[in-house]
Amino acid sequence: MNKLLVVQASPRGDQSVSRQMTQRFLTAWRTVNPEGHIVHRDLVDAGPPFVTAPWLQAYFTPPADQSQAMKEELRLSDELVAELLVAEHIVISTPVYNYNVPASLKAWVDYIVRKGLTLGFDGRGLVKGKKATLLMASGGVYTEGSPIRDRDLATQYLRLILGVIGIEDVTVVAGGGAKAVDLQEQTMDGFLATLQSQIDRAAGVEVAPASLETSMPSPQSSPPAPAEGEDVHAIFRSLTRGGGREKVNDANVDLLIALAKQHGEVQLEYLLSEWRSDCGENVDATALNALPKFPPPL
Repeated sequence: MNKLLVVQASPRGDQSVSRQMTQRFLTAWRTVNPEGHIVHRDLVDAGPPFVTAPWLQAYFTPPADQSQAMKEELRLSDELVAELLVAEHIVISTPVYNYNVPASLKAWVDYIVRKGLTLGFDGRGLVKGKKATLLMASGGVYTEGSPIRDRDLATQYLRLILGVIGIEDVTVVAGGGAKAVDLQEQTMDGFLATLQSQIDRAAGVEVAPASLETSMPSPQSSPPAPAEGEDVHAIFRSLTRGGGREKVNDANVDLLIALAKQHGEVQLEYLLSEWRSDCGENVDATALNALPKFPPPL
């Protein structure tokens, strides 16, 4: 029987993008693991308190020398570690606050990194043969090609912690640009749909590769026609594949943004909008050359 541990950190309930991502993940996971067992650890309802001096004293005292009070200090930590060790797949679902994880998730990390249990005394991780999925919801877009990629501290931190305890098989589903939902620029379902194939793959569902050619909008639903001789659709396809940046200009950028929004290409829409904001209407060769490489489709 496959065992899944789901750790959630958002306090926003049904309004949370990361929690909605989790629900979609669980639906997909159950299709391939109908008899699987799921343990839920909601850090809002049942999260650990922050580390205290008595907790640290208990932590650094060898088990044979721990008093009953020390054992009680570590009781919740023991419980969280046990949940982690029994699971085959760990899902961490979290929003990103100020480029990093919420304090409740950091507290969970402090409780599960335990010398002798998840981390060897030689510094090597003891949690082997498991995989993890990170479901990340952030206002900014930090994936490859983003001009603010270096601010992706949350993903780097969680990858580091998982690696330290021995989990190297880590899949990240990056829900960047989630602020579009809060700003009512995009519906929750519309935003999640752009991530569905990634979520399904992370859950173990086989997903057929999508064809951009067959997913292009019909003429009736297309943005306004571009200037004569300019194939904006071709430029858009090129951008989703990492090229075409030299063809972006002030005459077509609005049409490209509309196409990106129509196809749910949140990352591409964000980068085009950022480029337009930086360049305004005064687009020159220098600005075009400085345009960051756009990422592939979500």
